[in-house]
Amino acid sequence: MLAASAEFRDLWARQDVEVRRSTSKRIVHPVVGPLDLDCEALHDPHRDQWTIFYTAAPGTPSHTALRLLKVVGRQDLAARD
Repeated sequence: MLAASAEFRDLWARQDVEVRRSTSKRIVHPVVGPLDLDCEALHDPHRDQWTIFYTAAPGTPSHTALRLLKVVGRQDLAARD
């Protein structure tokens, strides 16, 4: 990648890197559609493992959709011929 992109090479050399522990994400789920989620990352340095938590604010359409997914799970809701 360094050889292919001068811009990437310059950014990499600056090492201007930030660890994000909190962010927001929009995910489009194939059953319930778009989900606006808060994302929290917890790091266990002893195991070098990350745990990511996705939540939605109560009362939002995303919160309702997450509750629906808890019931629907991995069911295939596609129409059959």
